[in-house]
Amino acid sequence: MPRLLRFFSIASLTERYWPWLHNLRQRIEALQQQGQSAVVTCSALKQSYRQVLKPQPDAAVRFVYLKGRAATLHARLEQRQQHFMKADMLDSQLDTLEAPADSIVVEIDDAKTPEQMATHVITQLNLSEDSQDTH
Repeated sequence: MPRLLRFFSIASLTERYWPWLHNLRQRIEALQQQGQSAVVTCSALKQSYRQVLKPQPDAAVRFVYLKGRAATLHARLEQRQQHFMKADMLDSQLDTLEAPADSIVVEIDDAKTPEQMATHVITQLNLSEDSQDTH
């Protein structure tokens, strides 16, 4: 049964970021050893960050790249309430981004709702929407 785990990264790379990534990898490994699946969300913007989360070719760990035009992303961020990631932080995030080559790409545009994008990811990962458990 997939579990949804939410992890929020630090906007700037601090001394706490690398241990945080390694801790996240340990949690992923623990879930794998228990035969559980999970969706882990974070902004692993650089390939070096993703290598910590997936140090070896591992079919069980997949990345989803939410790709969109800066203007579309900015408009969506403006609509968010009570979230640490503010729209004015977007440019620095896009400057840092190293687009992953080995990921499921979900195009973010004005025509797709978050629910439609989530359904696309669930389908690509061969998950069942009915089996989701949010934590």
